[in-house]
Amino acid sequence: MITCWSVNIAVCQMGVSLLKEKICIAYTGDKVDDGSMDINALAPALLALSDLISEANIAINGKESQVNVYVKSDFQKGSFEISLEIIKTFTEQMGIFLNGLSTVSVKDIMLYIGFAGSISTVTGANLVDLIRWLKGRKPTTATKLDNGNVRMQVDKEYKEISVGTYNLFKSLKVREKLEGVLSPLKREGVDGFEVRDRESRATQMRVDKSEVAYFYKPENDLLKEEHEYERIAFVQILYPNFEDGLKWHFSEGETKFHAVIRDNIFLSKVNSRRLSFAKGDILKVKIHTKQTIISGTIKEKCEIIEVMDVIKQDEQLDLPFKDESTQ
Repeated sequence: MITCWSVNIAVCQMGVSLLKEKICIAYTGDKVDDGSMDINALAPALLALSDLISEANIAINGKESQVNVYVKSDFQKGSFEISLEIIKTFTEQMGIFLNGLSTVSVKDIMLYIGFAGSISTVTGANLVDLIRWLKGRKPTTATKLDNGNVRMQVDKEYKEISVGTYNLFKSLKVREKLEGVLSPLKREGVDGFEVRDRESRATQMRVDKSEVAYFYKPENDLLKEEHEYERIAFVQILYPNFEDGLKWHFSEGETKFHAVIRDNIFLSKVNSRRLSFAKGDILKVKIHTKQTIISGTIKEKCEIIEVMDVIKQDEQLDLPFKDESTQ
């Protein structure tokens, strides 16, 4: 016998129930079959499911769509039922209504996680499928595609996912709660977690004990976002650095920054003394900038890939001049 728990998820808006979702979850294994599974170990996992849905809603819909999750439970031998009611406050709903904002439904959130049947309105792999595909590997890049989806790449392999799945994947809170849901699989006698059809009890999704390590909450630097661009700018030399590969100090208006010069032609002229300059001279340059976001911190790396012109600070304007003095 395999014990199955029914989870009811209801969303209420403006005091009226708009959506009610139900899923059936089950933990399998010897400890569950003989009814000896420690309920004190199971309860935190089921409460983590409540938190997972709440955090997934925030990750996809934003904090303005934050919901309150209320848990009503009835512990019985061989059966455990937990009812989750997700209710938006009247004030939040009025804000969404007046501002014309739209929110992703709870059903689609469950699809994004992988806790529902087949994906219909949600495109690409869900969170469970993505983590299972990665098998603990760190993504190298995440690229937004023209169709609105995201391509997740590891070395030469890639998988296309929806923005919703991507937002869940990079949320450390979502990942932490998902690990909590699967935490009973770390114990002896529990070998699987399943989501089942409520009527037929057919398995819709399963995570085995052998896979549970893939679902551990990652370190903060598991996924980093990068943005690169080039631009032309006028910069002023503050301090040069003539050692190979070291950074020069520049200013661009009120902004000061360090950058390596990658223009070998310019550097060759400087090293051979065919080109000289002084502090305060202005360069017209092409700058390559790479921004990286890791754990909410923005890091920026600048390189000057081409020096297009050198403007001396003592250069004078070429004005028309007429000498009318008496010779």
